[in-house]
Amino acid sequence: MAAIAVYLLLALSIGAQRPGFNYDEAIQIHGAVHMLHSGGPPPFAHDPWSWLEIGGRHWQVMVVPYVGALKSYLLMPFALIAPVYQIARPLSALFGAFGIWALGILLKREIDESMAALTCLVMAVQPSYVAENVFDYSALASWMLVLGLAALQLSRVLQRRSDLNLLLLGLALGVGVWARVNFAWLLMAAAAGVLVGFGRRVWLPLRQWFMMGTGMVAGAAPLLVYEWISRGATWRALSADTIATSQPLVQLIPLRVLFMGRAFVSDSEMRRIWGGPSVPAGLALLPVVLVACCCLLCWIPRDDAAENEIAWRRATVVTFLVLSAQIFLSKLRVNEHHVDCLLPLAIAIVIFAFRAGIRMRIQVRTLGQAMLGLYLVVSPWYNVSAARGLAESGGVSRWSNGISSVATGLAHDYAGRRIQIVDWGLQNNLFVVSDGQIKSNEIFWGAAANLNSASRQWKEALAPGMCSFLTPRETNFTQASPMRFAKC
Repeated sequence: MAAIAVYLLLALSIGAQRPGFNYDEAIQIHGAVHMLHSGGPPPFAHDPWSWLEIGGRHWQVMVVPYVGALKSYLLMPFALIAPVYQIARPLSALFGAFGIWALGILLKREIDESMAALTCLVMAVQPSYVAENVFDYSALASWMLVLGLAALQLSRVLQRRSDLNLLLLGLALGVGVWARVNFAWLLMAAAAGVLVGFGRRVWLPLRQWFMMGTGMVAGAAPLLVYEWISRGATWRALSADTIATSQPLVQLIPLRVLFMGRAFVSDSEMRRIWGGPSVPAGLALLPVVLVACCCLLCWIPRDDAAENEIAWRRATVVTFLVLSAQIFLSKLRVNEHHVDCLLPLAIAIVIFAFRAGIRMRIQVRTLGQAMLGLYLVVSPWYNVSAARGLAESGGVSRWSNGISSVATGLAHDYAGRRIQIVDWGLQNNLFVVSDGQIKSNEIFWGAAANLNSASRQWKEALAPGMCSFLTPRETNFTQASPMRFAKC
């Protein structure tokens, strides 16, 4: 509970500064805003299969082809307390807290209390973990919520392997795949880890495999329905040029290792919210080397740890390595926030390794205590610097809190009028911050085509009397649409 209290205090310190809603943060909750206020088709950009009409109302299935609408449905009951945009970040922070608590329960039951306490405490102060859960634009909060549910249910399965417990475990895992499709990578990595760590001890009767599989299908049912109706829209989206990359892996892997190191220290993408500097490459590589050494140390069998702990630490190492390989070798575009899902595994590996080193009488007790103490001092400092930077800036660029005053002005001065959005990064956050009052069209898609000609479509969209809106030049996401705007 102490770790949870520390985490919530740090989350409050940065969340209370209230930077503006980012476009990708808002896209995860704009469905909740719309479903609470209207039963009709959504007024924002969406693909035709991501919403289903049931009982005369439209219900969201997917936010984008690879992220489900789980968070929107979890937010809706709390809208009785306050508007969605006011409760989204506190609830996201609670999802992160739940993930810490649930993993702590599993570690306490399977290893011991000290393992659980140390792992939870390090997670609680980890700057990337805190920021990515509060300002949840990568769906990490939903990931941790589902991972926590799966961890709790797994602990029940290990105590009693009943059909019901396995069904519920499968349900949690299936919901995870719906919430974020690459949760399936974690499932594949965990399957490899369990087989290596535990071997035949995890074998179940065919009936119980069937029960767990049934639960997974039920949990992932919204995604499966979406794939059926869209004829595989997720696969097509992940193959598109906007998500896939053509860069060779020899260039991508070193960059992704750097991303991992920065995520292990303090996510540079989160530091950009207030214009903070990125973590230097040299500093970022230190935790990568540390985790790599700890993976080796966890594999050495010559210690007197209980057989169950040896199995768990080896399973954790294999899961981490397989999931890392899937991320590093992927032909999808990978940024720092995509590797934050490795944090719980990496932290557990480091704690496992120090325990193993102490048992083998390697002189690591003093070193381990010093490093842990240093980390527990440095990490809160990063969080405090984040809170200070946010308080001074109010968020910069696409995180600027100016979006709130803009939304207020548009809702007041242009009530009932359709707003034309000329550049990416404005529609979702304006819709969410105005609680669904500002309805707009994104007219920049395909703006690069025929750039030299002022097309009829653009001339009509920008006719006198229309309200057109775009970001300042220095924050333009695309260059083509502002150029088209100027030409027309």
